Amino acid sequence: MKTSYKNISLKILKWTGISIAGILLLLFLIPLLFPGKVASEVKKIANERLDTKLDFSKSKLSFFTHFPSLTVSLDDLSMTGSAPFRNDTLLKADQVAFGINLKRLIFDNEVKINKLYVSDALINIMVNQKGQANYNIYIAPEDRKEEKTIQTHPKKEQQFAWNELI
Repeated sequence: MKTSYKNISLKILKWTGISIAGILLLLFLIPLLFPGKVASEVKKIANERLDTKLDFSKSKLSFFTHFPSLTVSLDDLSMTGSAPFRNDTLLKADQVAFGINLKRLIFDNEVKINKLYVSDALINIMVNQKGQANYNIYIAPEDRKEEKTIQTHPKKEQQFAWNELI
């Protein structure tokens, strides 16, 4: 039996179209299925790792906001500074979004933030006369403190590029 090239190409196009439509449907449905989970996980992780007060009105998970990254957006975000600046605002923004590396999330089961998007923000950086800064809000894990005391060779300083964040 001989099948024509027209029939074969139509079958290939049909299955390709169905596959693409299925993937797009999943990309739309996955964020809709877990809306409350994202907000609760962000607040839980922030309370564990930050020595500050973090508030936001709502969170959103999307594949299409900053494609191809999976984007977690926090609306009306406000964050206070660390001690002794606990009553002062460190960051206030209409929206802060984190681009998550999807490949690492799927294959390594690791959340790696590779992009940061900030919209209409007020960033208030302060340092007092003792050298204490309001942006020292990260709580270092205990195992990192032990590594610093054991380490005999200093680490090479890493360059920080602002253009990687924007």
